[in-house]
Amino acid sequence: MLSECTLFFVFTAIKMELFSFTPHIEHNPETGIVTASLEPSFGGATLTRKDIDTLLEKSGYQSFFMLEDGIEELLVTDQTLRGQGQKVFEVFLKKLQKSNEAKPSEEMNTEGEASAPSYNPQQIFSMLGKEAPHLDIAEKRDGQVEISVTDQDLKAQITLTKPFGGEAVTLPDIEKAIEKMAIAVEIEQDVIQQALDFGSCEKLTFAKGTNPKKGKDSIFEKLVTDQFSSSPKIDEKGIANYLDINEFVVVEAGVPLMRRHAPANGKNGTDVFGKIIPADSGETLPFFADIEGSCLSDDDPNLLISTLKGHPIIHKRGISIDTVLVLKNASLATGNIDFDGSVCIEEDVADGINIKASGDVTVKGVVGKSTIESEGNVLIAQGLIGGSKSGEKNQENEGFGAFISAKGKVSAKFASGAKITAGDQISIAEYASHCELSANNKVLLGQPSGKGNLIGGNTYAFKLISAKTFGSAGGAPTNVSVGADADTIVNLRRITQALHKKQMQVLEVHDSLRKLAIRVKVAGLNPQTKEIIEKQNEQQKQLDLEILELRKQEVEIKHLLMRSKKARVTGLYKVCQNVCVTILGASHTVKEEMSASTFFFESRRVQIKH
Repeated sequence: MLSECTLFFVFTAIKMELFSFTPHIEHNPETGIVTASLEPSFGGATLTRKDIDTLLEKSGYQSFFMLEDGIEELLVTDQTLRGQGQKVFEVFLKKLQKSNEAKPSEEMNTEGEASAPSYNPQQIFSMLGKEAPHLDIAEKRDGQVEISVTDQDLKAQITLTKPFGGEAVTLPDIEKAIEKMAIAVEIEQDVIQQALDFGSCEKLTFAKGTNPKKGKDSIFEKLVTDQFSSSPKIDEKGIANYLDINEFVVVEAGVPLMRRHAPANGKNGTDVFGKIIPADSGETLPFFADIEGSCLSDDDPNLLISTLKGHPIIHKRGISIDTVLVLKNASLATGNIDFDGSVCIEEDVADGINIKASGDVTVKGVVGKSTIESEGNVLIAQGLIGGSKSGEKNQENEGFGAFISAKGKVSAKFASGAKITAGDQISIAEYASHCELSANNKVLLGQPSGKGNLIGGNTYAFKLISAKTFGSAGGAPTNVSVGADADTIVNLRRITQALHKKQMQVLEVHDSLRKLAIRVKVAGLNPQTKEIIEKQNEQQKQLDLEILELRKQEVEIKHLLMRSKKARVTGLYKVCQNVCVTILGASHTVKEEMSASTFFFESRRVQIKH
């Protein structure tokens, strides 16, 4: 008979063993698939990815394509069945203990010790009522070539997948795939060779069709001008007469204003299969409907004529006629002017006068310490004598006496101590001295004629600042800048970093959802897992929205930077010392006088071309 101590020792020795699995792999040469199975065992460690990689390497399959879902399912299955098998094993041992306690006359072996009970891991696993898992974890793959077309059959692209334990793609393989797709246009052989050299590529364009070109839409030809000529007339002695200018433009009723020309035919294109892509003809565009003071001619539907006397305001597809306020001068006698239309001052604008107009403002004389606001263009035949305005409390406007603001263009003969802002372009013939000039497009000095000197102050334009001479012999600090703000590059870095972070979070959520799907497949869906999946799906939706917004911002800033890199500062004759040029936050201060020079942005700094 066994003593109670002996029975306890036998049970304890049995219970110390842990139910586990031993992985085995098999390779099917016909399919190239490597399958892993789990064989029940005792005492093995929990299966890890490293164990699988080691097993594949020992078997010579380390270069095969890893089937990540199958590997993940194998790991989850090992963990799940291991836990379930351990519970069954413990129940089995408890039953065995009760059986031993009920049978004190246990058989003895030859040494007089109690015989261990008979059991094996297969027996324990069979109690689970499940089949041993066989999962695909790796696959032998030859290199693959895929030819696809995109952009409405205008581009042919090649995708090469590197081999995983198989044969690599060869040039004949690619040529055969191209022939099968019936690509009929010229093949860029260097791109094909590049793909072969790399061994793998994704959607690399190797052949292109020709885009059809749509015909030009209706062209609108203006038959009148909206501004006087600010160019001086030169007499036989070479003396420029700036007082001799054209009159302010006023048209009578019934005058032809604009003609619409018929649209042109387009040019057909060809896709990568050699098929003709018909081109669309241009569209017959209508005149703007909300143009006042003009209408279509009764005799010609393509001709716009004036219906009243006034100043022409030219639009892209029409010309409106503005009522015109013509004054000899603007002074204390007239007071401030706020007019819904265009304003023409035949002489000067006195100090302290404010002019506001919904149309153009034309001054044939000189503007003093005054303010002019225009929804159109501001044209000053002579110039602006601003200087400092006494008693000015606004630090932003300190040092300026004249203020000009226009949504269109501003032009003048000269400007001194003035702050000028234009939605399009600023043109000054002779000089701008200690001014603040800001234009969304260009600032031009001395074009088409005039000395074109920019002396002191601050000048900004997005696209171009051009002057015949920058600065002065005395070295007056002259600051010019073009392109986007300095913070634009910093903002792009911030957005790029945020976008990368969000994309990594999306990958983490995708990977987590993939693993949860495998766990649900093996162990079933419980309320806790369901709640986690729902939360992660919501997180993914939110991340997708945030990424969409960040990409939109990134595209806008990149477009702005591309335009900024084309910005230029051009000195046609010379650039004096103490001129500071800033482009995209990079600055260069001229130390010594230079001849004609162009400043541009390249390699993160301001470059100079003489």
